[in-house]
Amino acid sequence: MNEATLKPFDAESPLWDCVVVTRKKTSAAWDGDAKTSPEPPVVMFRVSHAIGDGIALVDVLKKVSTALDGGDMRLLDFKRRAAKAHKSVLAVIWAFITFIFVCIYGALKAVFTAAGPYDTKTTFKGSRKRRVVVCPPIPMEDVKKIKNGSGCTVNDIVVAALAGAIQQYLEEMGDKSAAKKPLIRAATPYAFPNRVVGALTNSWTFVSLTFPMGVMSAAERLSKAQKVCNFMKRSPEPYVTRALNEVVATAGPDVQRQVVFDYMSRHSMVFTNVPGPTEPILLMGSRVRDIVFACSNLVNQVSVFSYAGNLRLTLVVDPDATPDADYIGEAFAREIQTLRANVSN
Repeated sequence: MNEATLKPFDAESPLWDCVVVTRKKTSAAWDGDAKTSPEPPVVMFRVSHAIGDGIALVDVLKKVSTALDGGDMRLLDFKRRAAKAHKSVLAVIWAFITFIFVCIYGALKAVFTAAGPYDTKTTFKGSRKRRVVVCPPIPMEDVKKIKNGSGCTVNDIVVAALAGAIQQYLEEMGDKSAAKKPLIRAATPYAFPNRVVGALTNSWTFVSLTFPMGVMSAAERLSKAQKVCNFMKRSPEPYVTRALNEVVATAGPDVQRQVVFDYMSRHSMVFTNVPGPTEPILLMGSRVRDIVFACSNLVNQVSVFSYAGNLRLTLVVDPDATPDADYIGEAFAREIQTLRANVSN
């Protein structure tokens, strides 16, 4: 996977490929739980983002696979939080004023992010070599208990836990910025609603998400993550950014490359959260044990994918700038357990 993340596609061929790795019983990768039958192969699909975004590719998976009972594959629905109803006149007026402020701020943010400040230089910021780090799975049941007990969305919880995990990592690495409040942002894909059903599309754009960093309790971090995510969802930033993308697209490839570099280099990572099948699936008649989802970018990449009752974090990082990145996955699991304990108490 490390080699695949850096290998370019052949421009003269379709922008996807597939590698099937068959493991021998004598290899270290043998699980040891299949006594009488061959160990199932690992199938690695590599797809250019030009073909479609994560949600579109999950739709493709839905078309070529089935549930174990032969029915349609079922997906976890990450619904956006419904807006609160405003009953009093003062509440309506205040909501309108807030909306105007959010619109102005969101528009300015979309326009000036690529020319604004850079993130704090930490041990979680690098952009040269690439290493794929597959973190241990997290039971979705734990995440749902936090969700139901706190009133937060799954995305709020993941953002808070990831911020806490990075904070733990910086402290473990002796990074001096950990004692302060480092600016760590993620370029986060925003999927537009009203998508064309059954079509391979790239109906999304990047928005800049500031992570709640610094020394604080897990509960306080979750509260701040919820506020940041709520603000992002109400902001017109995605729509302004999409309009700017259309303008930049007419300026030629050199300008496009420079704008992309300026925008991405100001962030510490790209963070994406894609909902997957809620139950095990069959692909070409074989049961899929696990799905690992990873992307490579100009900066560190953090991908979250849910499958069959588990949520898995995958990192693609610069091993020179971010050594021992496996610690982040362990810290992420600890943050989830801390949040669950807070909800239970």
